Amino acid sequence: MTGSPPSMDFFIDAFQWHRKFLPPLVRQDGLLLLSETDLFMLGSPGVLAVERVLREGVNLASHCKTEGTPALLAEMLHALEALVRQGFARPARADDAEPYVVPDFSSPAARVRVSEHVDAIVLSDAVSHDAAMRWGRAVTAGDAGLTLVFCDDYLDPRLGPIDTQQRTTGWPWLLVKPTGERAMAGPLFTPHAPAATACWHCLAHRLIRNRPARAWWQGRHGGRTVGMPVRVDAKLVEDRLEALLPLALGLVSQSGQQVWTLEPREPHAVVARPQCPQCGNAGLMAHLQRQPITPMPCLSSARPDGGWRTMPASATVERLARHVDPLCGVITRVVPLGVEAEDALTVYRSEIFRTAPVHGDLSASALVQVCLGKGMFTDQSRASAMCEAVERYAAFSSIRATRPLSSQPHRR
Repeated sequence: MTGSPPSMDFFIDAFQWHRKFLPPLVRQDGLLLLSETDLFMLGSPGVLAVERVLREGVNLASHCKTEGTPALLAEMLHALEALVRQGFARPARADDAEPYVVPDFSSPAARVRVSEHVDAIVLSDAVSHDAAMRWGRAVTAGDAGLTLVFCDDYLDPRLGPIDTQQRTTGWPWLLVKPTGERAMAGPLFTPHAPAATACWHCLAHRLIRNRPARAWWQGRHGGRTVGMPVRVDAKLVEDRLEALLPLALGLVSQSGQQVWTLEPREPHAVVARPQCPQCGNAGLMAHLQRQPITPMPCLSSARPDGGWRTMPASATVERLARHVDPLCGVITRVVPLGVEAEDALTVYRSEIFRTAPVHGDLSASALVQVCLGKGMFTDQSRASAMCEAVERYAAFSSIRATRPLSSQPHRR
């Protein structure tokens, strides 16, 4: 957030909402501003009063001339100054040093043939033909072939048919996103690989689950055809492509099943969903829920806390670690509530994202589910919180994805 220049006159100058946001959704209790990465709820009377002025891009002076002096003029001036200072609004005649566009998901893709084994599909107007060619020449694909797909949004619905086509031909393909608030590359999708790997639909499912505000917004306003504004200035895209290329080379050489982000620079594991309707078994969960519970023999050992466990808590933490990620994971985060100490009871807090009901109210409590776990030792507390989060996540998913359970006779 940047401060407003002192030369601005908030009564004479015209302002508008910042172009990184979709047009605000106005409600009785406030308005919602949604960007690629953030959702803001603004509810002060001054903000609500100045919303129309910002939407129309007129100044307060002309507004007062045509509509009369509003009773909340002082609050409107204060709100306008705060909105500009905090980056929610900007001068209407500001230059486009940081241009934003809303991707057009109906635009046809541009395919670029680089070599016998490499081609590129460009879904972003910010990526030039020459840039796609340079990337294609830099990447060594081998006999398996490779398709580079440049996009503005990992949830672009045009990626669905591309995924289908790539799985039909068996060609690996790599996603690259150099625009917007968060530049990304990966994963390398590898259809027909010996080991099960994720498809784009597996990734998209996790991404939208971890963006509940966007899912709620799209459920009310246009569905999947609604794109988020992304920053597309040429220098930014050029620098991003240069920084992403080494990461992409590593993904291709190692068949990397991660999404690499630049800010911060870190990998995010992408895990295949066995119940994926496109690459897995769509009826798997319904089938498993209808199977009788069958006890199986296993080794267990007594623990100092008085319980019997089939595996150490540390092994459970390690097994679930790849599912802890705010971008692609099941569990958003796992953190201690207080200072960790091995000689005292430690409580851990885990979180998962929830998709708010389309017709329900949007609030922080509707988007995040908090779980707690405790134990005699740190690993026990962490494992407890992680397992609780996975259980809640599975419950929410099964409610949406499967039919009610049929009654099964009890068997001894």
